Amino acid sequence: MVGFKNRYMLMEVFLDPDKDLLGEGTPIILTQFNLSKAIKDSILVNFGECGLGSSLGSFQVKYVNPITKLCIVRSSREEHRQVWSAITLVKSIGNCPEMRSPRTLEVWKLGTVNYLKSLKLQEKLVSERKAHHIPDTLLSLQHPPTYTLGKRRTDHNLLIPESELTKIGAELHYTQRGGDITFHGPHQAILYPIISLRSIGFGARNYVETLERSMIEFASIYGVKARAGNKCETGVWVGDRKIGAIGVRISSGITSHGLAFNIDPDLKYFEHIVPCGIADKEVTSLRRETDTLLPSEEVIHEQLVSCLAKAFSYDDVVWKEDPSVILDTQAEE
Repeated sequence: MVGFKNRYMLMEVFLDPDKDLLGEGTPIILTQFNLSKAIKDSILVNFGECGLGSSLGSFQVKYVNPITKLCIVRSSREEHRQVWSAITLVKSIGNCPEMRSPRTLEVWKLGTVNYLKSLKLQEKLVSERKAHHIPDTLLSLQHPPTYTLGKRRTDHNLLIPESELTKIGAELHYTQRGGDITFHGPHQAILYPIISLRSIGFGARNYVETLERSMIEFASIYGVKARAGNKCETGVWVGDRKIGAIGVRISSGITSHGLAFNIDPDLKYFEHIVPCGIADKEVTSLRRETDTLLPSEEVIHEQLVSCLAKAFSYDDVVWKEDPSVILDTQAEE
């Protein structure tokens, strides 16, 4: 029989909203450092200096996800029961801001961008993010009328001949993202996150669900009760009407493509496709679903970005106001 030297304990940390706070009611951020300190303090209080000394040789907080609060703790085979007991007796976790690296999202406000140009820009940024040359980055933009197909190539969901697209002022592009056919156009808020999922411990499913929550939270600002799709229904819905689409690509843990939220697009364009491959469903927009007077689209884009940044627990959003910087760089290459 093989005897394993160490034990690995998976746990979920529940923070008390009334106790686990920094100043002025700001919730603490869970880190390996402050969780480790809290467990060590509990070992010392409950098992004394000898108990702490015997545990230190193998005890280590191996992994902490500050968003899901899932953690992995390592301890020796001999000491793991003592460590686990100490964990269950932890009363609170203090914040140690000096040990924590703030998470920053860099947002480029690009206005209206040709689809192919945005695709090449995403490919460039994904390469730079993989090489750690840039932080997590978000492109906020709109496209001229464009239909896009995912990697499954479901051409049958385009209901008019390709030759007719120029007559309605639209383009068609094939992509490597997931999802089915969709439409992008003016008066639609499009966000393309270029972020590292590994740095936040997210898988593809958690990522897509968080994008959905971003749009649901945004819709609630205007009194619109949106929901995630049912089984086999991607995106975000208001009743049986789709208001937000999601199609993503993940390469080596780095995301591209993203979400499209309908502010007030020309919904006639959706009549030429089976949106996202889901037949017999309507498409709607924020304008149709709310009685609230909408602000400028620039404000709406900023609100949607803020909802996404909050959903992914970014500490800071850095706005980049000059699109020519990043777009001109792309053109030169």
